[in-house]
Amino acid sequence: MNEKPHSPFLQTRWSLIQRVQAGGDEAETALAELCTAYWFPLYGWARRAGASPEDAEDVVQGFFGDVLRKRLFEKADAAKGRLRTFLLTVFRRYQSDVRAKANAQQRSTARVVSFDALAGEELYLAEVGVAATADAFYDRQWALTVLERTLAGLGDDYEKRGKLADFQQLRRYLTSDVDADYAGDAAALGTNEGTVRVAVHRLRERFGHALRGEVAATQGADGDVDAELAHLLQALEA
Repeated sequence: MNEKPHSPFLQTRWSLIQRVQAGGDEAETALAELCTAYWFPLYGWARRAGASPEDAEDVVQGFFGDVLRKRLFEKADAAKGRLRTFLLTVFRRYQSDVRAKANAQQRSTARVVSFDALAGEELYLAEVGVAATADAFYDRQWALTVLERTLAGLGDDYEKRGKLADFQQLRRYLTSDVDADYAGDAAALGTNEGTVRVAVHRLRERFGHALRGEVAATQGADGDVDAELAHLLQALEA
């Protein structure tokens, strides 16, 4: 009997925006979670748009700082569109405002959230040649973030069920075209090929449900999940 997979990363979606909007004690926690999930696509967009590493880090930090101070998410409405599009739109508007001031000292660069800008810059340099524009780079990194966090959540789920070794051994069947080696997998897991085949099928099924759930949670009330999935896959292939 197939188990219904839980939907991972329940807070890395529109619900985080709503918690930030609500203010109070949970707003800063929600903002930190939002930043942890999605800071790199924004950093990458700023770098691809021409910002230096230092300026890109500053503008991302300033953006998340002003989210609370200036209530940048005050008019956000999950029913009106995609979280991916909303975040980039607000971020671009913020960066334009910063540039218009023409004085870098007029913006706050206090570190209100934590992220590893050095690691982000290394990742940016490794990825910089794969997208022609800042928007294309952002979409690719968003897609990679969705995939990586879905995989991490699925791994957590397998660990809770005492099957982390299965996940670690078989996860390669999810994200790349590989030649099946069920005999080798069976030997590694101490089981037989038939069991491995079933486990791979179930892992793919759970991954598909988890990925679809993660994407659905970033859409508006009338969002087209299939269209968003297709867009993200196209961004990865571009």
